[in-house]
Amino acid sequence: MTNVAAPRRENLALLYQGLLTGIVTLTDLRKARQAGLPDETPLSTFCTRHLITVTPEMPLSDALRRMSTHDLGRLPVTDNPNPPYKALGLLRRRDVISAYEILEQRQQELAELRRQIEAG
Repeated sequence: MTNVAAPRRENLALLYQGLLTGIVTLTDLRKARQAGLPDETPLSTFCTRHLITVTPEMPLSDALRRMSTHDLGRLPVTDNPNPPYKALGLLRRRDVISAYEILEQRQQELAELRRQIEAG
């Protein structure tokens, strides 16, 4: 039996026996509609199977490069870089941007604190 996990409504992760087997994107759904596939068509029929993934060990810069190169807003985080994949999570572009904004704010606060300490 295939399980469907929907972390957000932009895509659906297809899991089979705990392994990530595909993703259904809005583009996949549009193409299925345009092809006239009936609503009863299994998602595995038209899902994206060539997955671009990242692992927890991968540098953030590599993940961002993959997002940029393939124009993706999110990447599945998997236990290894090659199939079969065990899904661990989802890295979203907006999460990365938020993390950078928090880091920038903390660096500014630290710089201000240093200035105050140096000023005495």
